Amino acid sequence: MTRAAIRPSDRFRIFQRDGFCCRYCGKAPDETELQIDHLIPHSKGGDNSYLNLITSCRLCNAGKGQNAAERVPIPIHAIETMKQFAERSEALAFETERYADAEEADINAIFKLMTSVVGCSEIDVQNTDLDCVRKLRNEFGLERVTEWMHAFTRKTLSMRHFCRWMHGCAKCERGE
Repeated sequence: MTRAAIRPSDRFRIFQRDGFCCRYCGKAPDETELQIDHLIPHSKGGDNSYLNLITSCRLCNAGKGQNAAERVPIPIHAIETMKQFAERSEALAFETERYADAEEADINAIFKLMTSVVGCSEIDVQNTDLDCVRKLRNEFGLERVTEWMHAFTRKTLSMRHFCRWMHGCAKCERGE
């Protein structure tokens, strides 16, 4: 089984995380050559993940050989970095869910507005008509877009022409 190479940027990040010293004996680069060691050796199923790689001096790495490292101290700043990453991931998931909920509420509100003003069940629920109204509402405001929808209902146009009508109103408003 071939071992995947550790990228130089990942190698540097591991050295940086471990304070540029051997995590087994504490030696620094001025005393020894530093290498990257696998806590769980590749031969025993270990991978090149951030948590399975550690900074080791050449002698400690050679001495450990194919044995799994036990009770290797993980640097405090590495633990803090992992906690911060977990917190950021959790916050991002929360914000993503909140945005999706707001987006769904926005679509529902526009759909209700369109059905109440236009009074038609032919509205394209696949978001063509909804997106058209939402974009125009963001640009011109709800009041102006509602006026255009009311004007549309006074015409003898089918719903196929709804977006074309709305964009025509927007062009006139912009002076195009």
